[in-house]
Amino acid sequence: MHTNQRDGYGQQVIHPGTSYAPNSVGGGCPATLGGSRLSEGVFEHYQEQVDGRAIRRRSPSFADHYSQAALFWRSMADWEREHIIAVFSFELGKVGDQVVRRRMVANLTRVDEELAVEVACRIGEPAPDRSREKGEAETAAGERVSPALSLENLRGTGIRTRKVAVLVAQGVDAAQVRAARTGLQAEGATVETLARHGGSVGGSNGQDVEVDRALATTASVLYDAVVVPDGTEDALVVNPDAVRFVNEALRHGKPVAALGTGAALVRAAGAPGAEHIAGVALGGPDRQPGPLYWDDFVRLIEQHRFPQR
Repeated sequence: MHTNQRDGYGQQVIHPGTSYAPNSVGGGCPATLGGSRLSEGVFEHYQEQVDGRAIRRRSPSFADHYSQAALFWRSMADWEREHIIAVFSFELGKVGDQVVRRRMVANLTRVDEELAVEVACRIGEPAPDRSREKGEAETAAGERVSPALSLENLRGTGIRTRKVAVLVAQGVDAAQVRAARTGLQAEGATVETLARHGGSVGGSNGQDVEVDRALATTASVLYDAVVVPDGTEDALVVNPDAVRFVNEALRHGKPVAALGTGAALVRAAGAPGAEHIAGVALGGPDRQPGPLYWDDFVRLIEQHRFPQR
């Protein structure tokens, strides 16, 4: 039986042997003030009289609803701000009550005037009156920014914990799949093979490739990069899930590696000039990409996103 009544307040070590208290073999532990031993040096709880009325009251800081949002907005890169504006416009554009839309725009003014004006313009509302919201806006703590809040500052920090999807189908080049998994996992990335169905698919060299997830059960937004190996043109180009998966990765500025016939899927997903698109690494159909190719792709993943698309 472990009582934790040993060695002072708050200790949680599970001691082996006899640990119950009080006991005759514990050497007098736990030592207590006023016991049979000298009390000097023994822990004693600090005693203080506390009285008053028990009330439910929040700290005044709970009244500040905007300084963290303002800090987040100021810390964003330009392309991230555009993304935030687009999201607010999309969501508020679905609100049918004009009063609610205008009230939400007024709340955005308390975060940043540029944000509020741009969202108002895109949803067809008049620009908010900045002077009416000035008092609340001043709750934002100065002009501080936090570099840690922006994805822009994650560039070049390695790919450890990044997730990479490898799209496979019947006839895929199994050697390329192994090379992608080996090269990316060596840098700390998580690599998963996706196909139309679970189980496995037959490779072009007769070797089976294990499938980690079915395409219909996952989404492109859950991955940081995509690899499309050679030998998958016919099976993937006609698969709407595969086309949509790569299309979303391209739209979100994520790195894409396309080898051999795998480039056809990238073009079908909305990138006819894939060889000229930032963050897309094409590999020739007549060679096995060596370590240098995967090193280059690792550097693309380190950039995280390519918003200039």
